[in-house]
Amino acid sequence: MKPEPIPKHQLTAELQTLRDRLSQLERNERKHQQAEERILHRLSLEKALAQVSRMFVSVADVDLNRVLRLLGKAVAANRAYIFLFRENGQKMDNVHEWCDPRTEPQKDNLQNLDSSAFPWWVRKLKDHENIMISDVDALPEEAKAEKAILQIQKIRSLVVVPISYRNGPLYGFMGFDDTEKCRVWSKYDVRLLRVVSEMIQVYFQRKRAEEALRKGQQRLRAQYQGIPIPTYTWQRKGEDFALVDYNVAAKAITHGKIDNFLEKTAREMYRHTRPDILDDLWRCFNNKEVVKREMTYRFKTTGEQKRLAVSYAFVPPDLVMVHTEDISERKRLEAQLLWSQKMETVGRLAGGVAHEFNNLLTVILMNAELAIMRLLSDNHIRKYLDAIVRTSDFASKVVGQLLTLSRRQLTRPQLVNLSDVLLEIDKMLRPLIGEEIELITLSCADLGRIRIDLNQIEQVLVNLVVNARDAMPDGGKLSITATNVTINEAELREHGDIAPGEYVTLVVRDSGIGMSEEVRAHLFEPFFTTKEVGKGTGLGLATCYGIIKQSGGHIAVESAPHQGTTVKIYLPRAEDEAEAPPPEHRESLPEGTETVMLVEDEPAVRELVAQVLRNQGYTVIEAASGAEALQTADEQKGRRIDLLMTDVVMAEMNGALLAERLKIERSGIKVLFFSGHTDETILRHGVTSESDNLLQKPFSPVVLARKVREVLDR
Repeated sequence: MKPEPIPKHQLTAELQTLRDRLSQLERNERKHQQAEERILHRLSLEKALAQVSRMFVSVADVDLNRVLRLLGKAVAANRAYIFLFRENGQKMDNVHEWCDPRTEPQKDNLQNLDSSAFPWWVRKLKDHENIMISDVDALPEEAKAEKAILQIQKIRSLVVVPISYRNGPLYGFMGFDDTEKCRVWSKYDVRLLRVVSEMIQVYFQRKRAEEALRKGQQRLRAQYQGIPIPTYTWQRKGEDFALVDYNVAAKAITHGKIDNFLEKTAREMYRHTRPDILDDLWRCFNNKEVVKREMTYRFKTTGEQKRLAVSYAFVPPDLVMVHTEDISERKRLEAQLLWSQKMETVGRLAGGVAHEFNNLLTVILMNAELAIMRLLSDNHIRKYLDAIVRTSDFASKVVGQLLTLSRRQLTRPQLVNLSDVLLEIDKMLRPLIGEEIELITLSCADLGRIRIDLNQIEQVLVNLVVNARDAMPDGGKLSITATNVTINEAELREHGDIAPGEYVTLVVRDSGIGMSEEVRAHLFEPFFTTKEVGKGTGLGLATCYGIIKQSGGHIAVESAPHQGTTVKIYLPRAEDEAEAPPPEHRESLPEGTETVMLVEDEPAVRELVAQVLRNQGYTVIEAASGAEALQTADEQKGRRIDLLMTDVVMAEMNGALLAERLKIERSGIKVLFFSGHTDETILRHGVTSESDNLLQKPFSPVVLARKVREVLDR
């Protein structure tokens, strides 16, 4: 039986059904392929993201160009880049870039760009928006500046994500360009790229923090090394501390030998010699407080002994920083200041009593000598008067010593050759020291001259020789040498506070018992003595110090127990100049017939001086003050007055002012000042201690008569 033919319309319908099924299969296949491509794309992008994540986690310095390459390939871009803002967002630079082989790099052309030239772009980024452009040619009018530069770079489409973390500060942006075709960028891709941009922002933030930390550490290191005093850092190591660092000053003070002690413990270094240092470290560490103290320390590395101010400071969590300041020089200066203050106190005391005491001595001395002049040489009373004169002389010298050590004594500096002084004084010194001591005096042939009071330098020599004699009770050797010496800059530290220049040095050296360092520290203090009661005033070396300093010199003592003592004196050499010969003194008491106006506010002194002058033939007009003297002179205008003899310091009108007033009225009058005050006081009242017309109290009748005659005869 023959089958019936299928109707045409039915065949057409079935064919259409088959076609529809085939189309559906093709669509399903395409969807499957697209889904597979998307999956592969996502896997590729996620793989790149995983690689990038590992880089940021495990690598300190991330290769951002590699990051761009991985991401650029994953999103099928032709170019990837990173821009960073600077100057508060006003400028931006292309700092990293990756390009495929077909794309021309643009990095060098995109430097130092003004952010204000791209307002649309920058505004979106500041709002933390992603910029997705599928077709550059379709950008709006407001983005014309951005459109122009993108077209110049032949960019068809692109995606840009801000480099920021959770809407924090905007560091820059990361972009991916397609230079071949327009395309729609996957939101998924953009989300992953945004994750990477946040990683980059965190990375940049960390790098900036690390850079700031590095610079901070460099600054701290530089500051640590720049601390001008030696500084050491100790770190706790169990029950001890180890030296872990030190600065340049510490290395310098130990001449580099501190390197040998790095990492050594405090117990190793100080357990037997300075356990107190370890105690200080623990005290600072345990109490978390600054510990300060002073110590005398001998450096093992150099053998030098110094006075140190030490400060311990706790530095969390386990460090102690130790600063050691060398205060040896400061202590020396403090000692000098204390000495100066002591001298000032003694000087003020001496100056305060000198005037009144000298007036009393003048009265005592003159009365005693006047009495002696009226007695026969064999009168038994004379010996008592001689004792009064000797005692008055001694009292005057004691006052002089006090004024000298405080540098207030009146002096008569003159050019002196120490060779001549040694030659003359040698005869006096030998009986003074006795036969058990060998005395040697030496001086160089071309010894320079010095400017000093002759009596004072002799006093210095006598004081030093007496001290040397007392230090050699069983005899010994004593030498006195005088030589020329030049002190240069290199020798200043050795010689102390002496200035560079030409000097004459006087060295007194004995082989006696010497002295300890403690005794030497007080050697020049007034009233300090190691002698028995009644055998020393304690003013000898103090007086020497005052004389030498007053003459612009320097004195130093070297001594040790059982090693003898050496005293070195440096006196500035004087310029060569002619020295006026000393005036000749007459052996007999000089007389005169001139008229003398005597002005003195102390009645006892005035009466005695007037009596001596009248005894020598002078006519004396007495006045108790300057005003009275002017009134008397005015009342006796027709009478000649040859000499004004006046006290320097008086109430209402001093002697210098009185002399000026009288010289105006009596042009030919001569002036002789006298005073019991100190150099400073006299100078304040207009008279210099160097004046030849000055007579210092106390004085004897002989000295008075000779001085008056000397002034009148000029």
